[in-house]
Amino acid sequence: MIDFRSDTVTRPCDAMRNVMFSAPLGDDVYPNLRDPHEYLFM
Repeated sequence: MIDFRSDTVTRPCDAMRNVMFSAPLGDDVYPNLRDPHEYLFM
């Protein structure tokens, strides 16, 4: 039997949380795209 709960039962440690909070935000494919609608209606 495979336990699929592992990602919902575990909690990140402080080091993992710090990395998540300091990760850069944005889109790596369309870095200059502010709004998805700009791409859809080009």
